[in-house]
Amino acid sequence: MHINSNSSNSLVSWNDNSDGLIVGHDGYHVFPKSWFCEQPVDLTFGLEMKPNLVLGPCDGIFCLYWTTRHRMQHHFTLPSIVLWNPSTREANMLPKSSFDFPPYKLVDDCIVGFGFDGKAKTYKVVKLVSFEVGDDEVNCTEVYTSSSGCWRFLQIGGNLQDVGLCSKPYSMYTNDVVFHWSLFQTGNMAVVSFDMGEEVFRVTPLPKKFNLFPYTDDRRKFHSLALLKDSLGVICSFYEDGCTTFVLWLMTQNHKVDDDDDPDSSWFRVSTWGPLPGLYSPLGFWKNTEVLIQTGCNTSELHGSPFLYDIVTQKHRELKLSGEPKFIYKQSLVSVTGGN
Repeated sequence: MHINSNSSNSLVSWNDNSDGLIVGHDGYHVFPKSWFCEQPVDLTFGLEMKPNLVLGPCDGIFCLYWTTRHRMQHHFTLPSIVLWNPSTREANMLPKSSFDFPPYKLVDDCIVGFGFDGKAKTYKVVKLVSFEVGDDEVNCTEVYTSSSGCWRFLQIGGNLQDVGLCSKPYSMYTNDVVFHWSLFQTGNMAVVSFDMGEEVFRVTPLPKKFNLFPYTDDRRKFHSLALLKDSLGVICSFYEDGCTTFVLWLMTQNHKVDDDDDPDSSWFRVSTWGPLPGLYSPLGFWKNTEVLIQTGCNTSELHGSPFLYDIVTQKHRELKLSGEPKFIYKQSLVSVTGGN
C-alpha cells in the first residue's frame, strides 16, 4: 500500500494509530512507540552528525539527508543520502554518482525529493544540483531508483536554469506521485514540481498577487505549501497596517484566477480570511478546514505556540506544541535496498 508522504516541515501530533515518532532536536531522533520513554535511536549511521533534513515517510520509509558547507567558502558538499525504515531498522546509504567526481565541483546548492513511482513499482530520489561554472551557475539533475540501485543523469529544460536553489526549501509530496519545492525563478517565487513516473519537471509561478506584493519593512508576505483534498495548494499571508490577511489558492490546469488577468494561470483562489491583528505566517492544513498558523513571519521571528484557525467558522484554538519538526510513521516491511 502506498502512503502519502508529509512535507519536511510537518508538525503532527502523537496518536494511537501511530507506530513511532521522529522528533527534531539538534538533529533528528526516533522514538518507536514500544519504548517511547527510553533513549532515542542514533541516526548518524556512521557519519559525524545527525541528518540536516528528513523527507517522508513514504510507505514507512524516510529519506535522510546530510550536507556540509566548506569552511572559508560558500560552497556545499554533495549530500550523503540514506533510505531508512525505522520499523525494520534497515538503512541503505545511496552510492556516489557522477556528480561526486570531476569535472563536477563547486556545488553552490542542492535540493532532494523522494517518492514512489507506481508504474515502475520503485522508490526514487531526485537530486537537483547547482554547480558554479566560471561566473555562472548551472543546474543539473539525476535520479536514483531503488530497483536499479544506481543514479541516472536527466536532461532538463531551459526553464529550470532560471531557478535558484536553496538548501531547505518548503516541499510537499502529493498523492499523484509528484514532489514539489517552493523556489525562486527570475526574482519571483514559483513551485518546481517533479513527476516521479514521467521524470519531468514543471515550473509554476505563484499567483501574481503574491509575487507583485512588495516586501518592505512594514509590509511582509509569507507562504506555505499545503495539501487539500489531494490537491497542491499555497497559503499566502500578507501583512500590512498591523494586520495579516490570508489567501488560499489551489493548483489546477488552466483555471483562471478570479483576480488574475493571466489566461494561462494554474491557480484557483479558494478563500480569503482575515485581517487578523498581528503578524502571522501559515504552516499548512491540520485537517479539514483548519489551518495551522504561527506568530511571526520567518525563522528568526517565529515565536509562541502555533494555533489552529478554522477558515469556515473563523474561530481559533490553541495547540500545545513545541514547534519542532515531527514525523509520525506506520510500521512497514518495505525494503530500502530494492525488490518488493
